[in-house]
Amino acid sequence: MPRAFAGDATCEQRLTWRETLPPLTIYLAAGLSGVTNIVGTFFVKEHLALSAEFIASLGFWVSLPWTLGDLRKSLYQASRSDQDVPLG
Repeated sequence: MPRAFAGDATCEQRLTWRETLPPLTIYLAAGLSGVTNIVGTFFVKEHLALSAEFIASLGFWVSLPWTLGDLRKSLYQASRSDQDVPLG
């Protein structure tokens, strides 16, 4: 168990690099993914001569099935909260 959660409230609770490095790498990967997504959008816009409005609408229509799928799963799970239903 990490020292910060060892249960001894009287000692100084400090996280070490070994305990904080995994979450920091996840945040770093998410940030780099966002930056590369922005760079990729500008690359497509410049080289394919597409307008910003078209790229925004394309992003909306491409992400719509995933959004609706997550919403459908959430609503289904909420309606069946008393039962153990696997969500595939």
